Amino acid sequence: MARRVIAHVLPWANVGGTEVATLRLAAALHNHGYANILYAPDLTGAGEVADLVRDHGFALARYAQVAPRRASPLPFLANVARLAVSFRRRGVGLVHGADIAGACFTALAARTAGARATSHVRCAHPAMTDIDRWLLKPVERFLFVSHATKGDQDFPCAPERAEVLYDAAVPPAALVPRGEARAHYGLPEDALVLGMAARIHPQKDHASLIRAAGLLRATHPGLRFLMVGDFSEEASHRAQFAQLEALMAETGTRHMFVFPGFEGNMARFYGALDVALLASHTEGFPLGILEAMGAGLPVIASAVGGVAEAVENGRTGFLAPDGDAGAFASAIARLADDEALRWRMCEAARGEALTRFGPERFARQAADFARRMIGPP
Repeated sequence: MARRVIAHVLPWANVGGTEVATLRLAAALHNHGYANILYAPDLTGAGEVADLVRDHGFALARYAQVAPRRASPLPFLANVARLAVSFRRRGVGLVHGADIAGACFTALAARTAGARATSHVRCAHPAMTDIDRWLLKPVERFLFVSHATKGDQDFPCAPERAEVLYDAAVPPAALVPRGEARAHYGLPEDALVLGMAARIHPQKDHASLIRAAGLLRATHPGLRFLMVGDFSEEASHRAQFAQLEALMAETGTRHMFVFPGFEGNMARFYGALDVALLASHTEGFPLGILEAMGAGLPVIASAVGGVAEAVENGRTGFLAPDGDAGAFASAIARLADDEALRWRMCEAARGEALTRFGPERFARQAADFARRMIGPP
């Protein structure tokens, strides 16, 4: 009997863009008739991921992350055997890594179980180890989130094993009214509000936004920056936020920024904004940009990774060189000073999100991929 269950392997314990995108992939495949199960790592702190999976109505299994060691390979091989039994028992025909970290832990087990192994690749991996490359050998097909990501890898991948699948733009069904959303965050009703959704982490470039605000403080005093994302749960986040606090004090911009922490209600976040921001040093193909465009927001973003494949400079938003606070300031000023331009970009961004990056397109491509790998549901 053919096996049509698809196992999606989540590599991390926290909830972020990878987890959200994987649930969207599972939902799209479910709507096309495929059964799905999500495997989450058996790690401390994985409860949030488990709750999210169950809230979306999918079955959940746990797996141990055991890395291979040349001096002592038996624990890794024993874990491969346990995972293979789990895949067989659940009728899994395709094991799909939500990112290559998930594939590294499970691809060999998939092939041992007689299932096919595939993986998403969501960011650059320019310097992999020999062990990492060996672990990825069983993977038959890689799904890259952007052409830029596809071109920045350090593992063997023949052209016939690689394809690009852009994630879907799925905006909130209905935005919270602007006045209500801004009141929640303590933002003035008449401010021009720019916002970014990202955890406080060295990968993200909140510092350039603070410096850009400093450049605009005198000429555009009505600007406000809404920065949602955790900054207190982990010690590294707290340390990074302390550096940002010092920079805001230095530039005299603390009053221009609101940091409410993690935000689970994205309809409220987008409802408060005039412009979406993404300042980052590295990206694959960020979901936040697609969601913001779908919500009808122009985007100002760092020109890194696959960002330029989502944002058309001058039409749906503006691109700034990595770390260039002056370029961010210039783009912000243009949109602040030209309401007509802002509205044109709003409409262009919404149209691009609904057509080129729409959920129907994503679902069709995902289902076609599954059919090519394991046949019809």
